[in-house]
Amino acid sequence: MKNMFFLPLQKQVLFALLVGIFPLCLLTLWYAHTLSLNQQEVHETYQQNQQLIVDYNQLIHDLQSLEKASKNNELLQNDKLATSINEKWHTTRDQIAQLAFAPSPSFVANWQQFQKRSDIAAPNASQLAHLSEQLLTLAPSFKNQLELQLNQHKESFANDQKAFLLGLVILYPLLIGLSLFLINRLCSALGKVDSAISAVGKGDFSKPIKLEGSLEMQQLGERLNWLNAELQRVQQQKETFLRHVTHELKTPLASLNEGVNLLDGEIVGGINCKQRRIVNLMSQAVDTLLQQIDALLNYSAASHPECMNHKVCMSTIQFEVEQHLHKRINSTNIEICWEVDVSIPLPHFPLKLILIQLLNNAILYAKTKAIVCVQEHNAAINLLVSDDGSGIVHDNPEQLFQPFVRCEKEQDKPHQSSGLGLAIVSECVNQLAGKLRWVPVKTGACIEISFPKEI
Repeated sequence: MKNMFFLPLQKQVLFALLVGIFPLCLLTLWYAHTLSLNQQEVHETYQQNQQLIVDYNQLIHDLQSLEKASKNNELLQNDKLATSINEKWHTTRDQIAQLAFAPSPSFVANWQQFQKRSDIAAPNASQLAHLSEQLLTLAPSFKNQLELQLNQHKESFANDQKAFLLGLVILYPLLIGLSLFLINRLCSALGKVDSAISAVGKGDFSKPIKLEGSLEMQQLGERLNWLNAELQRVQQQKETFLRHVTHELKTPLASLNEGVNLLDGEIVGGINCKQRRIVNLMSQAVDTLLQQIDALLNYSAASHPECMNHKVCMSTIQFEVEQHLHKRINSTNIEICWEVDVSIPLPHFPLKLILIQLLNNAILYAKTKAIVCVQEHNAAINLLVSDDGSGIVHDNPEQLFQPFVRCEKEQDKPHQSSGLGLAIVSECVNQLAGKLRWVPVKTGACIEISFPKEI
């Protein structure tokens, strides 16, 4: 039975039809056949009963006629009439013998007694009168026996109906239960397919995809697993490419930055105002390129589990984040408010990277302040970063954390950013085995992160 669910889906459906519908069809055909036979038997019994009633009434009429003829012949003493009465009497005795069919033993006994009494060669008028009275006495019983036959057929038909309804009561729940079971298995398999595709779409290539069930589901699982492996290989190649390219770019950029600093410091000679404007533009471009390269390196590093090994206290992470953002905070006059209530060591690199990226965005868009709230809650650490800026507008919140997705409002001034900030945060949260979500608020933006204490 278990192996049946690993057969192709078409065979499973055929098996369900055989198990559920075939017995129901057999039951329906049996009931139709039984109903037809019962109606035929009732019709034949009804016709026979009608004929028997006619014969019985005719017998009563013949006895009464013989009684009157016998009385008249006692007065007339006519030989021809006597001969006619005897002939009629023999015919009547044959009719009495033909009616000895009765459906019940009690009526058979009464009829046999009546036959014995009628076994007379030439009855007189009084004997015929007595037989006629006995026949009239048996008439109600005779009619009751005929009705009993019809009632027996009706009772048999009622029993067949009960058996048919009982079969329906048993088979319909079986069919419905089997259908629901197959539908549930199919929906469960589709749910696993959806989960597997969602995991692949989110970039989670760590878990192999294995779908159980019908042959089609197993084949689909193999194809998805192949796709997962290919995407994982492509992802690894991309990360390797990013690391190599960014490191290769940093070397000439470092030389270029050093040259710009030498020109800006007039080490190699003085420069005029126009030249200084050009040097400033070059310096800004170099800084932008270095920030982009750092963002790419951070995005690549955030996806590696090795970053989870080192843990430090929250005060150390707070100090390093403030040092990293010191120049930007002073240049914008944005106040960073910390609300920390955590006593245990936390993963150093991912949490630092999360806070740097979120506070970078907050400094870009906040008006006066950004709030960082870190608290312990049961077996989890809750991190909340909010600001009083213009907020985030996006139709699909899940896409906010994809690389190169921008979510600034139309009235915001365009900012130079890599578009990787929230994607880096998402990668770090995945390494923490946590949850990341955007919290809609009236003013500003709010990002909430929750991850377990023990990772």
